Amino acid sequence: MIGIDEANIFYLLLQLSIIFILTNFVNSFLKKNNQPTITGDLLVGIILGPTILGSFFPKIYNFIFPQNLVQVAMLDTLGWFGLFLVLLSTGIEVDFSSIWKQRKNALVISILDIIIPIVFSMAFIYFLPSRYFEFSDNKFITSFFISVIMTISALPIAIRALREVGIMKSDLGFLIISALTINDIIGWIVFTLLLSLFSMKFFDWEIAVKITLYTGVFTVLALNIGKKVVNWFFSKVVNQDSDGVQGVLAVLISTGVVLD
Repeated sequence: MIGIDEANIFYLLLQLSIIFILTNFVNSFLKKNNQPTITGDLLVGIILGPTILGSFFPKIYNFIFPQNLVQVAMLDTLGWFGLFLVLLSTGIEVDFSSIWKQRKNALVISILDIIIPIVFSMAFIYFLPSRYFEFSDNKFITSFFISVIMTISALPIAIRALREVGIMKSDLGFLIISALTINDIIGWIVFTLLLSLFSMKFFDWEIAVKITLYTGVFTVLALNIGKKVVNWFFSKVVNQDSDGVQGVLAVLISTGVVLD
């Protein structure tokens, strides 16, 4: 039976300590030079990940980050929990009336943000040597698939950057968030359709219509009914909690369960 023991707790604390200490060191240097700390977070991830530490010092990497199922799951769970916190706090702060006023601009930006990167990415990927496409029977579909992956935005990173430059709650910040949200919705729909094409070797129009329809219905419900329900629940729970922490966590976990 797989379970958590003292060794798992030790390695988790070791991982968090190294990540926090190194991140704090790098970010303190960036702050002195008026640079966003999100850059430091990404840099630390690259340094401690398989790209650098895992490639050049594999023994140290495997000691700090044991590749067993339980240990990986523990760190991943904390990472997802932090991501939920970022997205929840952003949703609470966002003024959807301001976003709705800029819906046309947001739609134009998001569409261009999808088309232009896909075109430039495919122009490069398609002409790569054939050895990069040995696993695929269709070079065009593979190039398109990789281009779509590169197009999907990293919304949590963008949110961090907007907060650090102080424009998170401005009209420009709301415009950027709304454009990136639309980008993610369209990008993930296309990604899912291409993934089904890869797995089944043919394009299923029924699945395509269902995915698009379900995503559209979910988005409309989330932006209308969902927001009102979460706001009501948030106000009720937080008012009964003296410091608000338990209320925030209750809303976070409940929302995560529904969305998952």
